Amino acid sequence: MKWMINIKKETAIYLFLSGTVFIYVLFRALNTGITYDEAWTIKSFVPLSSIEILNYSPCDANNHILNTLLIKLFYFYGKENIFIARLPNVLAFIVYLYYSFKISNYLPIFQGFVVFVLLIINPFLLDFFSLARGYGLGMSFQAGSIYYVLLFAKNKKLRSANYALILASIAVLCNFSQLNYWTACLSTLIIINLFGNKGYKLKLFMYQFIITLFSTLIVYEPIRKLIINKSLYYGGNIDFYSDTLVSLTKYTQYSPVINGYTHIVLNVLLLLLVVGICLLIFRNIKGDFHLYNLENCLFLLLLFAILSSTTQHFLLGTLYLIDRAALFYFPLFILTLCFTFNLTPHLFQKIFFSIVLLFFGFNFFVNANVTKTALWYFDSHTETILKTLNSKGANQNKNITIDFSWPFQSVIYYLNDKKKYPFITIVKDSSNRESININADYYIYLNKSLEKVGYESNNQQILHFKKDTLLFYEKEGIFIFENIKKF
Repeated sequence: MKWMINIKKETAIYLFLSGTVFIYVLFRALNTGITYDEAWTIKSFVPLSSIEILNYSPCDANNHILNTLLIKLFYFYGKENIFIARLPNVLAFIVYLYYSFKISNYLPIFQGFVVFVLLIINPFLLDFFSLARGYGLGMSFQAGSIYYVLLFAKNKKLRSANYALILASIAVLCNFSQLNYWTACLSTLIIINLFGNKGYKLKLFMYQFIITLFSTLIVYEPIRKLIINKSLYYGGNIDFYSDTLVSLTKYTQYSPVINGYTHIVLNVLLLLLVVGICLLIFRNIKGDFHLYNLENCLFLLLLFAILSSTTQHFLLGTLYLIDRAALFYFPLFILTLCFTFNLTPHLFQKIFFSIVLLFFGFNFFVNANVTKTALWYFDSHTETILKTLNSKGANQNKNITIDFSWPFQSVIYYLNDKKKYPFITIVKDSSNRESININADYYIYLNKSLEKVGYESNNQQILHFKKDTLLFYEKEGIFIFENIKKF
């Protein structure tokens, strides 16, 4: 009876934490203003037919196939607004919570709880469960796939291996950066089947081949078009550490720039990971080696996911994954780190898991918010700015004209199409996004560069004009200028 009470208490704690973080995600989906890529998806891809969405006609990596199709479906049965568009990812968070809970149960009570918390309180990760993009969906299916890889290692059942690869394949349809995880999943299953599985080797290979073939038929045409059209332009070209890991670390800290702690935090975590892997190798050499050990499976998933990205870069010239595209590495690193450190003596386990929990908890509480995103921070005030300018036009009973730095264009055009601001007219030259219309009454300027997409704040033409500042959002670097004149 006492055992049953303890189980209920633990379950209640998990449910409370899950419900709290889910409410946070829900509030973000309701309250955060629409972002550049969301507006682009809703305006350019959701109106297409299902065949055009699947076939990538037109072709652009911003079309996350399953996300676009689900938005289209939800719009068909519900109201066309940004919350409905975000609802697939909000609901996907429940799936992510469920599989994170299932994975954490493979560890002792305290360690498992810490792992569960780490998986669900990354503020950068949570951004994408409250946005109409494919990354939250992809993370949910990836979490399910990881769980079934580990379940396959435990129960040796063919069905678990099939589920793992099927869910990894669905994750690819959510966003193509998940191809790297899919490759890691398939490779890990093959290695286990070749060297660790004593039964149904041929049958497992047959199912893996069928799943792979079916998945390839779906994604072949979109990927072929992306390559031909050179649309895989978002990423880094230095190395895996400087591009992928540094990018993922700084955005986990909810910072668009590298701060004084970025490299320190990353290097400490990498050092701990190396220590954990050394412990794993030592355990294996000691004679307790078996491919079915969960730590070995997680290490293989992480290793093959890294090799997938780096091999593509050297052989195909693809860019290293950064920020949101690299997000799928987060659970792989966290799980490998925590599961390998579970091999340490009990006292070290308690110290390690406690310190990591405090660090990630502090990071979440410092950066948690329901108004902006780490990547599209410049869109956090766009609706407020337009409301303010529209009110000025209404008070003066005249139509006012606006121009803006091009990072604002997607959201401003989307909101303008909704006819929410009748006293505002856009006079942006759509054929030349770097130009400025000197006849505009107001100009919205972003004074922070966005290097990966080619926006250089210091080269904007508005800087060569006289102007007065109507509004200034210091933290985001947003100016609203008026009385624009030539020197």
